[in-house]
Amino acid sequence: MNSSNKNYQKNSSADELKCFSEIANCVIPPTSQFPGGGEIDTFNLRNCKIEFSAEQKNHSKKILEETEKLSRKIFDSNFINLTQVNKILILKNIESNQTNIFKSIIHIIYSQYYSNPAVIKLKKLPEKPFQPEGFKLKPFDQTSINNVMSRGKKYID
Repeated sequence: MNSSNKNYQKNSSADELKCFSEIANCVIPPTSQFPGGGEIDTFNLRNCKIEFSAEQKNHSKKILEETEKLSRKIFDSNFINLTQVNKILILKNIESNQTNIFKSIIHIIYSQYYSNPAVIKLKKLPEKPFQPEGFKLKPFDQTSINNVMSRGKKYID
């Protein structure tokens, strides 16, 4: 882990990490078979294998601000104290109104979740990097589309 991730971890309070965990559990809810996104400590970067960009770090701070602001405005409560249904309403609002921030957070959650050794083992996933960094593809086989190509054009240009 590089020093920028260590600094990010130091600057995150326990309440912020709890809020991130709640957000991650809304995105990937726990089931009887699999942990939720927040249960694998998604935003605890001490054991992080993925480098977060400065923009992603800014987005993570921004989503905290937005979830708290909306939670207080709509429900007069902190995000972590809301019901699951109300947490999801807050996140849907952010998804609709702050699309880039939301997409960035989704990327972080899914990247961390599906690179977590416990999740990989439980889901019986290959132990190599996930796309696009990992799997090598075989060279394209032109003969695989010969049948389709021989049909000719079906539509007018």
